[in-house]
Amino acid sequence: MQERKSGQDSQASLPGEECGTEKSQHGRTCSQANTGELVVVRAKRAKLIEEISYQLIDLITIISGRVEILNGRVPNAFLEDLQAIRKAAMKGMEFSKQLRLAALACRREIGVMHDLAENYAG
Repeated sequence: MQERKSGQDSQASLPGEECGTEKSQHGRTCSQANTGELVVVRAKRAKLIEEISYQLIDLITIISGRVEILNGRVPNAFLEDLQAIRKAAMKGMEFSKQLRLAALACRREIGVMHDLAENYAG
């Protein structure tokens, strides 16, 4: 995913509002409004990433459980295949961990942006 650079965000305006130093009818400057919108977008993105991560963990858990069940039931010729599935599941768990870290990074950005918006308004 590519994100827009912050310089592009500060030039965009809300529908019905024009950017400038004057405040909108809602009492916010254009950059304050854009910061608020960006916080909402990042929060939604973090939530989506977390949901995907948890769904991935659920699927990997099911796959790993099935591998363990099959491990004692299949002929020795298939044990190597089961080991490959187990290794792939472990890689999937690592990928899920990276997704959760990305969601955490989004949440940290939200906190930083929220703090900046409050300092700017004050």
